[in-house]
Amino acid sequence: GWWYEGAGIYRHSWLVKTSPVHIITDGVFAHPVKNSKGSWIIPVEATIENSGKQQTDVEVESVLLDKHNRQVVQGKTITSVNALDKSAAKFVLNITNPELWSIENPTMYKVRTVVSTNGKPIDTVYTTCGFRTIKFTTDSGFYLNDKRVKIKGVCNHQDHAGVGTAVPDALWEFRLKRLKEMGVNGYRCSHNPPAAEFLDACDKMGILVMDENR
Repeated sequence: GWWYEGAGIYRHSWLVKTSPVHIITDGVFAHPVKNSKGSWIIPVEATIENSGKQQTDVEVESVLLDKHNRQVVQGKTITSVNALDKSAAKFVLNITNPELWSIENPTMYKVRTVVSTNGKPIDTVYTTCGFRTIKFTTDSGFYLNDKRVKIKGVCNHQDHAGVGTAVPDALWEFRLKRLKEMGVNGYRCSHNPPAAEFLDACDKMGILVMDENR
């Protein structure tokens, strides 16, 4: 038994209405990096699209929010977007002593990015992120935040009993909760890119993911 992945719509779909000047879909990159000095930065890159008829100057501001929605740091820049064109706004957020993401304590942050013209907000996007370092070595395996971790993983297809591939969010959370109760800390997505809601649930529950693309 196999299934045909193209069999209808089995993930969330949206019809999105935006201002002519807006952040493109998945248009904010904000991935924390630990630099060579041992401090943390978030290189923010927001891609702004102008589907209007006039060149527009915009202010792009990003704010890092902790798990309590408290502001940690902010940064902003100004960019110009030509009509029927795109422009990338880039700047860096500097963070001191963030709470690290781990399997036992999966701390998540959010980056709120706001695009404004003439002081008026016209688009807002939230991007989740976590602070952690990972590495593999040939002699002792996997390290998370410089601590050796034995990956206890499973390989799972995206379908679930009773619903096929159209898996509700609550079932993703149910499956992952039960797997973690069994001692699982890693999940290999067999064999296709997983749903965004699944990845969000793994982030929140402290589960490592091999995000496979067949």
